[in-house]
Amino acid sequence: MEKVLFLMLGFVLAFIPKWLDRKRKIKAHWQAITAEVSRIEAKTDMFLNDGIQSPLYRLPVKCYETSFSMLLTEGVVTQSEVHALENFYDLVQDINRGLDQVSVACAGDNEHGIAVESNRNFGKVRELVSGEKALINNVKLIVEAKSALSLVRY
Repeated sequence: MEKVLFLMLGFVLAFIPKWLDRKRKIKAHWQAITAEVSRIEAKTDMFLNDGIQSPLYRLPVKCYETSFSMLLTEGVVTQSEVHALENFYDLVQDINRGLDQVSVACAGDNEHGIAVESNRNFGKVRELVSGEKALINNVKLIVEAKSALSLVRY
């Protein structure tokens, strides 16, 4: 009986490092997305305030592209959180495509194309970050809450 207890204790002790490592990875992915959302907010503020139609920067999406699928696989994202994050990042990617289109229009001296795409981009950025219904508001609540969880809660 004593040997069985020691065997079970050994099994449990061997499992703990893997369990903690999984929890640390989940938390690190949430923290990366949180930092990225913060950078998106800063860059969209620059875009709205500086009035540059074709800035050299793009809104970051690398952490989302790397981390989101892992978080889905781990089952730590609810359906409503998936919906909010995907809507947010879909619009971020739309804005990046729009910024690329403005750059192409600038290179071709297409004044009409520049104006049309710039206006569309400004509207999308406002939808992303301005007002009570801005997509960033809900996303910030989600990622900050997930990042603040203790390891045991994941």
